[in-house]
Amino acid sequence: MSKLKRLDVSNNSLNILPPQLALMDNLSSLSVEGNPLRTMRREIIAKGTNAIKDYLKLKLQPDSLEEAGPTIPDIKPDEIMMQTKTLELDRKTTVPNELWDQAVVCSIVRLSMQYCGLTVIPEQALNLRGSLQELELGSNNLHQLPPEIGKLVKLRKLNLLNNNLKELPEEI
Repeated sequence: MSKLKRLDVSNNSLNILPPQLALMDNLSSLSVEGNPLRTMRREIIAKGTNAIKDYLKLKLQPDSLEEAGPTIPDIKPDEIMMQTKTLELDRKTTVPNELWDQAVVCSIVRLSMQYCGLTVIPEQALNLRGSLQELELGSNNLHQLPPEIGKLVKLRKLNLLNNNLKELPEEI
């Protein structure tokens, strides 16, 4: 997630932020309002993203992981998805596997799954780590993020607004 520019985790139940956020050089907008953060003074939050990242740098412990991406299915790409590089699944409760395969083949850069009632991020979404730059997961019922979220190395925008997150994984 080193290319992530914007992270919105407003209105969740986060008590702490992972120190690894400080390592995200491209992160220029971090929204944490509406969370019961216990380890960070409000003055730091009020000063904005750079102040938060500076504070988190003090809490860092070195650690890193890399892994190869998913196998690309051998199917004909969907023309519209290939052109838009987007998969909109807002308010959908089920997604056929063929659609996920198309998303991999088309190397989508934007996935939106808002208002889907998600309690976990679908594994198929995490398989898009070779191309995904924007991930919209707002207004779901996510309680935690899997460590694999950190493998979305091209991600620039992550919207987690209005979920039930209590913490963020160190891998973020």
